Amino acid sequence: MSGYTDSEKIQYALKTALYRTMQTSMSDSASIERSAPLRVFPTNIMKVNITEAGKGDIDEDGKYITNAQATIQTLQTDLSTANTTIQTLQTDLSTANTTIQQHETIIQQQQQQIADILSRLESLESSA
Repeated sequence: MSGYTDSEKIQYALKTALYRTMQTSMSDSASIERSAPLRVFPTNIMKVNITEAGKGDIDEDGKYITNAQATIQTLQTDLSTANTTIQTLQTDLSTANTTIQQHETIIQQQQQQIADILSRLESLESSA
């Protein structure tokens, strides 16, 4: 990409043209303005303004935004798959939590039954 603006290119061309047309064989070289140094402008200046919205994603094949859109769609698909997996795991986790709570309730009931049996045994031993 060229580092020169259009106005710089025009000024350079005008100065060079004026300098060349105003030269005489008797000109004093110290009194005339020196010409701008020669500049080589590239021939492969981009034809598409890449600062416009949606024009900046260029790959090696010269394809613009289409590959980026395909990548975005792939990522969205992957994200939806991940969300589905997360929802499945959350459902499984809530089911597991419910099962754990049921088992804890059963264990507490059995501990209470064991405590009742022990208290009866102690009362039988003390009465005997």
